[in-house]
Amino acid sequence: MAESIKIPPHSKEAEESVLGAILLDKDAIISVADFLHSEHFYSEINGDIYKSILKLYEERRKYKCAQCGKLWKQKDIDLKGFQEWNKVEREKGDYS
Repeated sequence: MAESIKIPPHSKEAEESVLGAILLDKDAIISVADFLHSEHFYSEINGDIYKSILKLYEERRKYKCAQCGKLWKQKDIDLKGFQEWNKVEREKGDYS
């Protein structure tokens, strides 16, 4: 008998909305930084993006998609998923 794999409840749209709000409103990170962690994201790419934003926030640096991408390059992280996410978000609005 084959075991069925159970996928935990998650919402891609909700995760992307949180990231979008953080990128659009510089004060949004203040509201979530104490309790929201990258591990809370189901999507690994969304968790990595949040981790990059949080790192920039903690260093008191501006955080935009371009800066997150630079952090990833420094760590030699594959940017393919981030670039795809960034392209989609740019088409929705100005997240640069």
